Amino acid sequence: TVTAALSPEAVTVIKGLLHDRMTEEEYATPIQSFESGAVTNEVVTVPIMKEGRAALERINESMGLGFDDFDLDYYTNLFKEKLGRDPTDVECFDMGQSNS
Repeated sequence: TVTAALSPEAVTVIKGLLHDRMTEEEYATPIQSFESGAVTNEVVTVPIMKEGRAALERINESMGLGFDDFDLDYYTNLFKEKLGRDPTDVECFDMGQSNS
């Protein structure tokens, strides 16, 4: 049986082995709110139905989505021909993340 307290260094090493820093955080005191102070943007509709691929190219450039020519053609066709609607910037961001 070990009765000695762990050193701060040992605690740090153990936490590094047991917890994922990307998804978990230790709170030394209980948090009072989940408010982050982040300011959100309005959702923007990308006018593919009216402007075609050019609209997707603009948002690709402004948001740094990383779409290549294949992606631009594919998503333009998907929304314009198959779904018959304009995507939102949120959907475009999600597609860009899914492709990376």
